[in-house]
Amino acid sequence: MVIEYRTILGHQAELALTKLRDNVDFDTLQSALAVLAIARGELKLGAMIHLKDQKIFCSRSASVLEIPLVRSTDKVSPRQRAADFYEKRIASAKARPATVTSLQSAILSHFHKVLSAEDVAEVLEALTAAGHVVVNGKKVAYPDRVNL
Repeated sequence: MVIEYRTILGHQAELALTKLRDNVDFDTLQSALAVLAIARGELKLGAMIHLKDQKIFCSRSASVLEIPLVRSTDKVSPRQRAADFYEKRIASAKARPATVTSLQSAILSHFHKVLSAEDVAEVLEALTAAGHVVVNGKKVAYPDRVNL
């Protein structure tokens, strides 16, 4: 079975090379390059080319800490996170979390669930220190909202 697979892949590679000699469109070129990469044993490269062809964008990272989303949350202070959260989720929102628990859930969700419980608590403290929220027991109030 392995020999048959290699034979078929070899035929696919020859077909890809034949097609590349013609004046081909971008999609055909990209598919041919993926086939050639896989045929040469470059499975990761072939997979990345194929995924890009399917409009699925990816890249390799040597470490999880090199992923932009993880790296960016690692270096941001609670004060900066609080400012970002306030600007994007509270300042212009009509519906705001009414309890501490729902506010903590909103903070965690906003940062793609990569923050620890301690980080979420620090963001909540920063929001309180900045005067964006007031915590009364389990309830949350927003000073910028005018009570009518």
